[in-house]
Amino acid sequence: MNGEKLERGQSLTSRNAAYTLTLQDDGNLVLAARGQAVWATGTNGQNAERLEVQKDGNCVLYTPDKPVWHTDTKGAKDVRLLLQDDRNLVLYGFDGPAWVSNTQTGQPPRPRHPKWFRPPQRSRRHPPRPRRRSLNRQPRRHHLRRLLRGRTPWSPATPCGPSRSASTATAANTS
Repeated sequence: MNGEKLERGQSLTSRNAAYTLTLQDDGNLVLAARGQAVWATGTNGQNAERLEVQKDGNCVLYTPDKPVWHTDTKGAKDVRLLLQDDRNLVLYGFDGPAWVSNTQTGQPPRPRHPKWFRPPQRSRRHPPRPRRRSLNRQPRRHHLRRLLRGRTPWSPATPCGPSRSASTATAANTS
């Protein structure tokens, strides 16, 4: 955001979309987490109209005629303002962070789900039961008997695969 501006009514959003930095209509620059203010410049009522990341390394909040708030980072090189996923607003320079809002949180934001969505929960009272198998149960062979009813079961002497003509079957058995 080097050399760029944030005008009144515009906002900067973190990559995970959980946090916003907004220049409000009353002139206050506010960092919010899902609508709750976390940090502000305290410039409400001063008619601030733009936040500018200047090429000299300073980030300044301006009214139409004068500056009302700044990061005091003049001399930092290649600066850019980032709103990170940990809720921290950082002005990075070539050498690293030049200014920090110190609003980071140790916890990642919870994902937003629609009201109808409910994540699955495990019950502590009733854990899933393992499938039980009876040890006394005989293997089911009745389905095999039904299939083979009236047919000769397969044996190594009977040919496999597609039916062969009688001449090729006897030739294969004699050789």
